[in-house]
Amino acid sequence: MTQIALFLATSSTRSGIVAFFLFLLGPITSNYFADSSEITSLLFFSVFQSLSSLMALAISGFIVLVDDFSLRRLGSLLPIISIVILAIFFSKVTTLVFVFFITTFFAWVLRHWSSWVFLLKMNLVVCILTSFLGPFFYNDLLTDMSRMLDIVFSDSTLRVKEINPSEMIFDDDTRMAIVNGVVTLIQGLISLLAVLIARNWQAKAINPGGFKTEFEAIRLPIQFSLLCLTLVIAPSIVSFTGSLGNVILISLMPALIQISFASEIPLIFAGIALVHGLSSQRKSKFLLVLFYTLLFLPIFNFYMLMLLVLVATADSFFNFRKLNELNH
Repeated sequence: MTQIALFLATSSTRSGIVAFFLFLLGPITSNYFADSSEITSLLFFSVFQSLSSLMALAISGFIVLVDDFSLRRLGSLLPIISIVILAIFFSKVTTLVFVFFITTFFAWVLRHWSSWVFLLKMNLVVCILTSFLGPFFYNDLLTDMSRMLDIVFSDSTLRVKEINPSEMIFDDDTRMAIVNGVVTLIQGLISLLAVLIARNWQAKAINPGGFKTEFEAIRLPIQFSLLCLTLVIAPSIVSFTGSLGNVILISLMPALIQISFASEIPLIFAGIALVHGLSSQRKSKFLLVLFYTLLFLPIFNFYMLMLLVLVATADSFFNFRKLNELNH
């Protein structure tokens, strides 16, 4: 990682060229794998495309962190050119275009404010906005995912109870809001991950070891964490009050669901930072291995994300890292 950081830091133009080709690599090679019926090949391509896009996003963020953002510099211009090409010739990567601009903005915010907490506040605002703007740009993707969600719920419901699929709990607007919220959640987390990688590279090139301390110290203010938690649980509260006959609140449910997903992102990110901080204090790699194992297991990942939301909120009040220091 240090070699990569030094390689990129020596020239923003070189970084821009690498990002340019990485952005185009996935969509261009997709034609080769498109006709493949082998699950292994499709899985390999999905992982390959995801990693190449993530690295391209991280390099784009790195360019902004190191040299700021200027259209006069070739290094800043090349990733934008590749994104424009993708937007024109590859309509299926509209979400990647969205994530690119979000990542670039987040990197710019971190460069000028040097605060992860402020960045997470901006993340909340930006992700709420994109959750409402997204359907105008990638509605086809959301519609396809909504149909898949409909099929999953229909199958599971029919297996448990013999009812007509049309009698399901979720209406069309609610299903679309859930899908849009999931896409927003993924976009926000990927953007933060890309900026995290970029900041790590920057620290390795300029201040080795500084990033670890910086990341593990992330802790949200009480007011902000309570705001996020309130927005996360708002759909559940509205659902309860709606069952009492409040029709007006029920009409707000789709919007609240989208906002709820966006509001989870700062808490999830702060929760992950807390786990890393406690693991570092206890000098235990096992805690991280166990955490990420449970996080990425399909059976536990939803519960782990909710646990991160609650733990990050509690940390705003009790400062678990400080308590752990006092106990040791």
